This record gives sequence, C-alpha cells and structure tokens, in this order.
Amino acid sequence: MLSPTAARFFPAVTRRFAVGLAGVGGVVAALTSCGAGADYKGEVKLDRYDTSAGPYEPATQEHPSKNVPVPIKPDNMGENSVAGLHATICYFAASLQYMMNTGDSQHLKDIRFDREDLKSYTDVAELFDDKTWLSEVTVTIELTTSAPIRNTDGYQWPAKLTMKQGDFALIRGKVSQVPQNRKLVQSEGDITGRYVEGSWNLSTPKKR
Repeated sequence: MLSPTAARFFPAVTRRFAVGLAGVGGVVAALTSCGAGADYKGEVKLDRYDTSAGPYEPATQEHPSKNVPVPIKPDNMGENSVAGLHATICYFAASLQYMMNTGDSQHLKDIRFDREDLKSYTDVAELFDDKTWLSEVTVTIELTTSAPIRNTDGYQWPAKLTMKQGDFALIRGKVSQVPQNRKLVQSEGDITGRYVEGSWNLSTPKKR
C-alpha cells in the first residue's frame, strides 16, 4: 500500500517525465560521424562524461546516487547541421538522466527549449531534496530513422523514448516501493529541432 505522499509523488514524476520525454531525449549519442549521409538510426549514446568525482555509487535506501557521471557538452552542439542537432539531442538525453539521478537540472538549462518543455523538467527536479530521491534511473532514446525529416521550420526526428526506474524511492525520508506500472515510462513521437541564433531549439514532439 502506497502512502498518500508516495501516491502523489510517483504519478508526478512519471507524468512530468512523460511530458519531458515527449520533448526529446535519451541516454545519448556517440558522435562518430558529422557529415551528411551519416546513419544515426538506433539508440543514442553520449561518449564523454566527467567521472573525476570518483567511482559511481547507485542509490540505496540510505543515500542517493553518488558521483553520477556528469555529461560533457559535445563540441559540435552549436553546428547548424544534422550532426549538430544529433549532438544536442545527445546532450539533452544525458542531462535528463543525470537530473533524474541527482535532482540537478543545471545541464538541461544549457539547452534551448520552449518554455513549457523546460518547465516540465525543472518541475521534476524540484521534487528532489536530501530526503527524496529515486533508485537508479535510466533514460534511453532510439532514433527510428537514419536521419531527420526536413520541414519548413527545421527538422523532425521520429524516436522512441524510455525511462526505467529502480525498485524503490525515498520520499520525504520514507522508503516506498515503486509500483510496477511506474517502473517503465515510454513515449513515441517526433523530436523537433529548430536552429535559432547559434543553437538548436528542442520542442515537444507531436505524437503520431
């Protein structure tokens, strides 16, 4: 039986995350190619993280995750190219996973979003404090086409987005088991990117 606090917390996390997931993201992309014609289909993965804080320690019921690898912004994120858009999605996805494991949304703020999309992520971050955290969370994106579709306003990129939560969460100092129907959150739609003043603006995709 969930406590009243837990009953509010899990829907809030999954609902807001689903809105955000609809917005772009996943665990993030190795930038092995940057030219036209590159095949980006598949799960995206970031290849650079700062691990200088020490070995990663997953969350326990006694403490939140420690030394979570910090995503490093790709050098080509500002390029007006498909590779630049891909790099931005990569960094977004890694930053989202970082936020879900730390409650720290600072890296998401490095990215240009529509206002309502950024708010959906920062609202989730505000649920976390020194007595509230989730057990290990993973975020993934699978791009379902090799390249995005060009439109008059920018690009649309079909994608499948997934968040998986661990078995428990600490909520205001009390351990709650994550309900089975909250452990997996998925969304499918088109990631939208517009190049504005030297960076990519990411918008909530329209579900197909």
